Amino acid sequence: MSSLKKFYSKNGFVILPQLLSSEEVQNFRKEIADEFKRSGKVSILNTREILEKIPLVKEILLKEKLTNTLKGIFDNDFIYSNGCSILKNSTSLLPTDVWHEDVQSQKLMKRINENLDSPQYQFCKVGIYLQNDTCPFGASIEILPGSHKFNRFIKHCVFVLLFKRVLGAPLRSLLTKKLDKVLQAGDAVIFDSHLIHR
Repeated sequence: MSSLKKFYSKNGFVILPQLLSSEEVQNFRKEIADEFKRSGKVSILNTREILEKIPLVKEILLKEKLTNTLKGIFDNDFIYSNGCSILKNSTSLLPTDVWHEDVQSQKLMKRINENLDSPQYQFCKVGIYLQNDTCPFGASIEILPGSHKFNRFIKHCVFVLLFKRVLGAPLRSLLTKKLDKVLQAGDAVIFDSHLIHR
């Protein structure tokens, strides 16, 4: 097993530095700003708007640096799903806000998704950062490394604590990791959809 795959398997995420050059970041930001202005939306663009109006997304998804990293994590066996979003000026101001995993709604449909926690279910997200950590609106993801391997009971207990301001403070302080200081504009983070994050 490669060191990349080992790190991803253990921690539930990897950082891909400099996926985009500074020029590509500026071009991408311009396309996004133009679409926000055209659509009149304030904080989020959905899949259809992105794929139809921001052609640079498709080019980014096919970048060899990204596809080779995904092949390394998933042993050359991955496909993209048609779900993406672009968030603008979106952040969590309170330490107890919006902790989640990206498969919570599917887990509520237990009969349909009974194998969701099996090791064979591997589903990840790719976040591409278009600003440095100097942005006053927040720019990053905060994670609980390794939480993608927690069973349902442990995960439930962790969520209960994360949402508690005082009782959850030690957990958030000791075990969560803010990626703001290690991510720069143009970097990407690939993370397991079972990973607890916000």
